[in-house]
Amino acid sequence: MYIVSEIPYTHLSKGNIIPISRDTIYPRWAHSLLDGGLKLETVLGLGDIVEKIVYFGFRFETEYLSKEYLKSKDCDIEKIEEDWWEALKFFLTRAFYQGRRDDVSEKVERTALRVLRKHFHDPSKREDKFQALMASNWEPLKKDLKSVIGKGKVGRGRDVDMTIETFNFLSKIPHKNIVGYSTKMIRDGKLKDLWTGLQKAEAQNGIRSVGTKIASLYLRDLVVILGLENTIDDDNQVFLQPVDTWVRQVTKEIGLPETEDEMKLRKMIIERCRQADQSAIKFNEGAWYVGAHSLEILWRF
Repeated sequence: MYIVSEIPYTHLSKGNIIPISRDTIYPRWAHSLLDGGLKLETVLGLGDIVEKIVYFGFRFETEYLSKEYLKSKDCDIEKIEEDWWEALKFFLTRAFYQGRRDDVSEKVERTALRVLRKHFHDPSKREDKFQALMASNWEPLKKDLKSVIGKGKVGRGRDVDMTIETFNFLSKIPHKNIVGYSTKMIRDGKLKDLWTGLQKAEAQNGIRSVGTKIASLYLRDLVVILGLENTIDDDNQVFLQPVDTWVRQVTKEIGLPETEDEMKLRKMIIERCRQADQSAIKFNEGAWYVGAHSLEILWRF
């Protein structure tokens, strides 16, 4: 069941969405702009700062998890629990976003999906095509992907490896549906096993190039879309906290100690949100949104 919809923001007046303060959510490079003449407002307390970041989590969901946005990526979000092809496309819209600029990742995503549509465009032949490709160890698919992805083209060779290993993963789960499989694991209380099992470094059948961040990004967005957040206890929330540069910068701005221990940082985020009585998932979404859109936010609000 698809949950995300347009979310009203009337609980926060537009003029008070972002407090202009060196101690809030702006990255340090923005301080020179504030010093250049923008009026400083009241420094907010901890709970208020977290709440403002959570607000941008709602904006993230409306902009990036809406039916319309995912449709623009050729993903029918209404069908991901039943249709392995739609589920695969949803997974890949997350899996390609790793270790590079988002615009580059988007080009790789579009390029890979064009190749996949060439092989699977006919719904009546998808099952037979899948079985035939699997029997050939995915060689025709790998060849087509390598012709457009890799050094001197777009992306990297490991993008091809990740795509092929995703198909291997699908071949080993019920109905080849990564979303259906994930949803059952989550509802059965096996989120940690699922998170670990997606990663090649942690599980024999895991997917190459899917690490802690990508596994958490996929699972966080899936939990939000299916409305499962309230079923996740505090101990398992850590698996829904992808950490990237933007998240690290925002957590530094709100006073969390810097640490190279990613799991420790995830736990600190969850505890800080618990103290502020706010959603850790929406904080995580909002932290990315604030970091990625900081200049736009600075001028719009």
